[in-house]
Amino acid sequence: RWIGRGQAMKLAMGFPLKAEEAYRTGLAQWLVPHDQLMPQAMQVAEHIAGLPPLAARLAKEAVAFGMDSSVREAANADLYRFMALELTEDKKEAHQAWRDRRRPTLKGR
Repeated sequence: RWIGRGQAMKLAMGFPLKAEEAYRTGLAQWLVPHDQLMPQAMQVAEHIAGLPPLAARLAKEAVAFGMDSSVREAANADLYRFMALELTEDKKEAHQAWRDRRRPTLKGR
């Protein structure tokens, strides 16, 4: 859906896709010179690894659900996700860490 039927068919038939075209169509989020590929990949991986695990998982779910839902359905689902996060151990730990002026130790619970 994101790239259109024609592009999807080209990919399904094994036609190569240049990096510039993948970036332009939204299949790639970054376009970097070849010699910067691993440093950029590591930077992205480190960023993702540093995110609160539950919040990151629910954010991914929200984006995936929102792509195929009405605004109302997506907003209701987001409200549920937000309320679910409010009940987690990680939320309590994050707030305590903020009060203690330290980095939180998040466990994904």
